[in-house]
Amino acid sequence: MYIRHCCTLFILLLSSAVCFGKNVLKNNDQGLAVVQSWFNAWETISKDICEADRPANVDFVFFDDSLVYSTSTVTISKQTGFKGPGFKNQHLIWFVEPHHDVILLPDGQQIKPSIMAFASTVDSGSEQTYFVMPLPSFWKNAGVESKELGIDNLLVGIFLHEYSHSQQIRIYGEQLALMEDKKSHLYPITDNIVQDVFESDSAYCKAFTIEVDRFYQAALSNSPGERDEKLQTALIVFTDRHNRWFVNNFTFLKEADKLFLTMEGLGQYMMYRWLIHKQGANLPEDLALKGVRRGGKKRSQEQGVALFLILEKKMKGKEWMSKFYGNRMEDIISVLQKEAR
Repeated sequence: MYIRHCCTLFILLLSSAVCFGKNVLKNNDQGLAVVQSWFNAWETISKDICEADRPANVDFVFFDDSLVYSTSTVTISKQTGFKGPGFKNQHLIWFVEPHHDVILLPDGQQIKPSIMAFASTVDSGSEQTYFVMPLPSFWKNAGVESKELGIDNLLVGIFLHEYSHSQQIRIYGEQLALMEDKKSHLYPITDNIVQDVFESDSAYCKAFTIEVDRFYQAALSNSPGERDEKLQTALIVFTDRHNRWFVNNFTFLKEADKLFLTMEGLGQYMMYRWLIHKQGANLPEDLALKGVRRGGKKRSQEQGVALFLILEKKMKGKEWMSKFYGNRMEDIISVLQKEAR
């Protein structure tokens, strides 16, 4: 009886595995259908405002509650590839397998599936980057929503934001590594480090709120002369904040602030451009801006997007995008300071 039960159990398990495998293969395209729409969203906005195409060396890792999909043969090494979503002129080979609550990243690290989205390099100084993000069902099952944008628009925006980082991470990653060597080790280098350091300083928070408001006054002005005047005032307030608070052990924050305003601001700007695009979400500008500002929860994002909204009114996107996606990237504050002279 014992042997019989074991054999029966083995047959049931084998049968389930075979059926599961067939379902995985059958539903490959269905599982990744939304990813193609995310890729299309990038192409829609990038052809209007920048010349940058997909970097040659980006591996993708997407997952839901049970499966992981990837273009990386490190993440998935023992499955047959299939043709799936791709960028124009880029035919990507994808792999899929159950993740059993552990996902191997292209850099060899293991993570537990959770709400996340990020871009990174395989190792320090490497040109090989990778991108990680859950598929929509995972976000929805976790209860994530957006009253302003709707969950589907929010996820497109998150993809655009983080994919933007995948085009910057090699150059900016080198700057981050240098910054890590200079800083006080009380705080880890993150895109929210300035907020983390000064969150309990009421005087700083008040000054920062005034500064952000000044930049938005410039960004939302329809008069070029008034916009330039308000921009110059805002830049003075910005410099005063740096000189007053970023001293002694925190002088490294001057560089960090400019870097993260650039990275986070551009990520949110790309999200904003798609949200108002006629072939994108086609939302009213005020609603889209409210969504990307996120109520000021992440200050580098809220202030950063204002800086790029100012820049887009002073220069065409194809004239300035190379400054932030090129081989020698600039920071948004320095670019605006040059334009304000």
